[in-house]
Amino acid sequence: IIKRFDFETSFIYLSVPQLIAYIYQLLDLQPTQDVYNRSNLKLTKSFKELLLINWIVPFMYWYGQTTEDESIVNNALEILTALPPEKNGILNKWIEFGRVVNNAADSQALLEIFNEFCTKKKCLSCSIGYCLLNK
Repeated sequence: IIKRFDFETSFIYLSVPQLIAYIYQLLDLQPTQDVYNRSNLKLTKSFKELLLINWIVPFMYWYGQTTEDESIVNNALEILTALPPEKNGILNKWIEFGRVVNNAADSQALLEIFNEFCTKKKCLSCSIGYCLLNK
């Protein structure tokens, strides 16, 4: 995928919806014969979204910062707001506590809060944890 990716035009000249469509197109792997004989490999839309959220967006963010191109950084963040949120057990707990998860940016933020505060038992240092403990 990286070999086929056009870095010079895709990050700079494509709008965010066009960039998402371009990446989805790249992720539509062409059938090939490999050692495992998987000639009909197709990625689901949800798996493509996970790749965008957890691989493409962080790469774009890094690339934008490395090249000092703020528009690439902004596009990476905008992609997160355009994608649906991840679905997993951690986010299900947040939803049970009444947090609204509208998009991938929200889900990534809540996962980061969980990793930085909840897993380290820093509830009193977290405004959300503090509010939950005061209920």
